[in-house]
Amino acid sequence: MADRDISPVDADDVAGDASLGPNNGTAASQPQPEPECYYQSLGEFAGWLLDVYRRSTRGQARVFCPQWWKHPEAVARMDALWRAFEQLRQDPGTGMSVFWRDHADHHMSVLLDADGPFKGCEDGHSEHPLGPLAEQEPPAVLFQRDERGLPPIATEPPRAHAHTPPTGVGRAQDTSRRP
Repeated sequence: MADRDISPVDADDVAGDASLGPNNGTAASQPQPEPECYYQSLGEFAGWLLDVYRRSTRGQARVFCPQWWKHPEAVARMDALWRAFEQLRQDPGTGMSVFWRDHADHHMSVLLDADGPFKGCEDGHSEHPLGPLAEQEPPAVLFQRDERGLPPIATEPPRAHAHTPPTGVGRAQDTSRRP
């Protein structure tokens, strides 16, 4: 790992002529090919991330398990990080900053937390990892299909009217008349 390039930017990406705009001179009506993932697997992405995201795990403040893939929460979080990375790396502006700030720093802080999913793995992988939080089976009604579906994605958030305060906010109505 030490001798591999840790930068997720290809030379061709940097050398492109940005003055042509986002289409780089191609007609807007031509369909663009679906972008391919930079990392072809979760393991490949995790190798890169763990190589560049360096923190001390000495002491009680942080814990990391060298066999992170044996912890379901870690796999789920690393997979979420990989997907966020692949999406955000395509944003030439602030995409990678958003990845680090909103995704990597958040999830890695949770994973490395001394009370996180690797608790007990201070000296290597523990054969007794933390168990799930819930011990009882939830009622069957929670497993019934929800037919309501998801709300539509709005292109803009609804605008609040500046002249109308939200319900229950503001002063009581003044009924006296003033000149």
